[in-house]
Amino acid sequence: MLLKFVNRKDELAFLESQYFARNASFVVIYGRRRVGKTELITRFIEEKPFFYYLCKRQDMSLELERFKDKFSEALNVHLRSPKSFEELFSEILEKIDAKRKFVIAIDEFTYWIEKDKTIISTFQVIWDQLLLKKNVMLILSGSIVSLMETEVLGYKSPLYGRRTGQWDVSPLSFFTLREFLPKYSVEDLVRAYSCTNAIPLYLLQFSPDKPFEENVNSTFFKKGSILYEEGEFLLMEELREVDTYLNIVLAISQGATKLSEIASKSSVDITNILKYLKVLMRLGVIKKTKPVTLRKEKTKKAVFKVSDKFFRFWTMFVYPYKAEIERGIISLSRFRNEFNTYLGEAFEDVCEEFLVELNKKQELPFAFTRIGKEWGIIPVNKKGDNVYDIDVVALNDSSKEILFCECKWQNKVDAKRILAELKEKTKFVQWNSDNRKEYYAVFAKSFKEKIKEPNLFLFDLNDFEKALQ
Repeated sequence: MLLKFVNRKDELAFLESQYFARNASFVVIYGRRRVGKTELITRFIEEKPFFYYLCKRQDMSLELERFKDKFSEALNVHLRSPKSFEELFSEILEKIDAKRKFVIAIDEFTYWIEKDKTIISTFQVIWDQLLLKKNVMLILSGSIVSLMETEVLGYKSPLYGRRTGQWDVSPLSFFTLREFLPKYSVEDLVRAYSCTNAIPLYLLQFSPDKPFEENVNSTFFKKGSILYEEGEFLLMEELREVDTYLNIVLAISQGATKLSEIASKSSVDITNILKYLKVLMRLGVIKKTKPVTLRKEKTKKAVFKVSDKFFRFWTMFVYPYKAEIERGIISLSRFRNEFNTYLGEAFEDVCEEFLVELNKKQELPFAFTRIGKEWGIIPVNKKGDNVYDIDVVALNDSSKEILFCECKWQNKVDAKRILAELKEKTKFVQWNSDNRKEYYAVFAKSFKEKIKEPNLFLFDLNDFEKALQ
């Protein structure tokens, strides 16, 4: 399978700035598996003097010898059998040409940490005593995010304070999907985004010539496919109690958002649930989110959401039905109604990305500084009917301007009715209530009628199509 390199301009610009810095550079790259870290590094080191090494999970004495052999082979030089990595790097520095900055990229560094945590202190010595004053760029990359954050980036790490930069490689934007699936309609691109999370390797499992549902059935719903096993595999890389974590993700995917709800639905003791949630947050599978208008971090209004759309889809539609999938008696058509409802939340994320793009291009009436969801209490209503929820809100604290948005994954939406309901909900948003400028937006597949009102924006799939071009 050919790997596709798409839209990593910011990441490449960052790496280039590190490379052309006057002094030695030490960059940490991390992010969940399959997100494209190796492809990013490979593209960056093109046409530069470099040595790239992919770590293995094996005894460190074997890795030391293998590192030496790979370097000798790559640069066609002779190296003595070293007794330590310090000795090996000392000799490597004698073999490289110092006229151009030389890149040493070590991928899946967390494999070494798993085998021997003292490797971190070893690289502290290598950096401090050997590389710091040389014309080199050291890249350490890893996919086990929790280890990278604690053992490499963390305050207690021997490497803390030594890196010159770090980059958390995120999934691609929705607006890059057309490059993978050029024949797909906007509607099908939203569907693909909702289950792949715009992870390059997952998108590459889809055939551009197959309809969306056929692609899903031949990947997620087919034993032996990468995507069929992927949810468990990703967690097994980092965790022991995989089923417990998957049940927690499933509970949140199905609407449990508070600690007590999640604990009850996943059958985890309430006294232990926070420990599991913190791990999943560290892995980027879930997030704790609060209403966008609130500035303080600690609030009782905070809720848990599944932030990784691949995990959300996999835990809802694959994980509970593995027995049926293995027998070949189930496909996406079984969940057509549930999947359409599921797409509503994914569409909200796409709408948010759309607004971010407009904000970058300065195509909105104001430049927002924060964006997210908003919810709260309607004090005049009875319990059970006293909560409001606004899909997307963008605001600027300085100019006191705010944009309220509703996102409807539906055709022929009545914009007038949705706008009236939205305006009613905004009355309960406690943010600069006496002195703010309000704007409104409604997103939909299509509208019954595109009405015009002051400070109102209507966006349908045709507008997304234009943004994709």
